[in-house]
Amino acid sequence: MNFWDRFFRALGSLQPDEALWKTDGSEISRLPPRSDDLLSVAEKSPGCGILRAREMLSPLKSLSPIHIPIAESQLARPCSLKNASVELRLGTAMTRAIVSACKKQRLGVTAAWHAAVIFATQTTQAKYVAPGTQFGGFANVDLRRYFPPASVDAYLFNNHSTILPFSVEPNGKSFTQLARELSKFLSRDLSSSNPEIWSALGPMIQSLVPGFTAPHLTDTTPAVSSLGIIDTYIASTYPSGNGGRDDGYWEIEHVWFGDTVCGPWLECFMWSWQDQISLNTVYNPAYHTHVDVHKFLQLVVQKFMDGLGIVIREGDRMSKI
Repeated sequence: MNFWDRFFRALGSLQPDEALWKTDGSEISRLPPRSDDLLSVAEKSPGCGILRAREMLSPLKSLSPIHIPIAESQLARPCSLKNASVELRLGTAMTRAIVSACKKQRLGVTAAWHAAVIFATQTTQAKYVAPGTQFGGFANVDLRRYFPPASVDAYLFNNHSTILPFSVEPNGKSFTQLARELSKFLSRDLSSSNPEIWSALGPMIQSLVPGFTAPHLTDTTPAVSSLGIIDTYIASTYPSGNGGRDDGYWEIEHVWFGDTVCGPWLECFMWSWQDQISLNTVYNPAYHTHVDVHKFLQLVVQKFMDGLGIVIREGDRMSKI
């Protein structure tokens, strides 16, 4: 997102930064550092990273997973080469109510949304088969807080994030209890709680590759990714020319995040833009219909509201994009 901010500024500038447009063979040397270059990924003793990676992934091997049921005959179909999506944009009143309720209950909005997706998935599963008891997936983690101190711009323009496996058992827990458990996982200090975490990341990712390259993918547990408050990174308007009254400006009407490749699982995204939360679910039409995904998203919103104790009043808006 920092890239798009810099890009929009460059488009409107009469005197663009020469370093951004220079093509003289020095491009590779001007690329930002990789996460592996900034973290201590070396094993403290031989084999420790691989062993820790196996330990991290072991909770995902559930005998009773919470997932979206899909018939085996459907899973045998070839993937569609073009994804589809459904986005629900919550109104400003609903968004403010969610943020306010989370603050009062000391919950992160991301963790509360994760909990809503988990309960919605379990409810959907129960319509077809006995619901599972364990939800396992991967959470996105921003690695920049663990990098060496540097200038403000040093770590802006790269994807300095990774995924970490998590597993929760919602049965017998309230919405608040589950959200707090997830919030604790998302906010923990990785470097102090897990000495071999950095050396385990590479082996962990390598071990996941076969599962995503199999001829027929069978995992139907929804994936969740939160992008946070987009206004923190991208402005609504950008000046054109010298920024004078007559020079005009660029206006960003909407932002959208999704995925270009998707198996039989649902890819669920959440972000906030101009005081409105967007819930977007990308799906592969070989396995899901637009109607079913829309119903699932509506159920997520219902779990979100009910779990936080928010009453949706007449006039509160929720628009489908």
